[in-house]
Amino acid sequence: MDNRLRQIVELRRVAAALEPPAADQIWRLARELRLELDDSVPKLPVARALGISVKALDRWVTLGEIPTLRRPGAGRSRVETDAVLDLLQEVTDLRRAGVTRGVIAAAIGRLRDQGRLRRKLRPNQSSAELRRAYRTTTPLERLRIAAELSSVQTRLAALSQ
Repeated sequence: MDNRLRQIVELRRVAAALEPPAADQIWRLARELRLELDDSVPKLPVARALGISVKALDRWVTLGEIPTLRRPGAGRSRVETDAVLDLLQEVTDLRRAGVTRGVIAAAIGRLRDQGRLRRKLRPNQSSAELRRAYRTTTPLERLRIAAELSSVQTRLAALSQ
């Protein structure tokens, strides 16, 4: 699975460097490969793809920097696939640029600055998770989340008609 993650990131990188229509074909291929994956990935393949230990990955998860999902009844949390792909892409870019130390921290910082490393909206969050999310977000971030919920609701209503 860690190879599949790296392949998708590499396809994205190649597609970004190409002109249409070749870029469109590569993006479609990357999207198809992404759809073969679940909405979350076990921690071991994520750690392998990033080149870090599972313990180091757990530290980032505990800090709340890397979004995870835990299915009802499952004992272990898994890392959100889209977050893994974005993080892996940043890590790959930084390593190609010659960065060797603090790569994960730098990649997380870049993604956070761009607003790309956010938890997805989940209806099954506990009240403790909701309170923690409220305390750690700004009013602007909460407004963005409310707007996302509103757009999802609008799209669902349009589909049901």
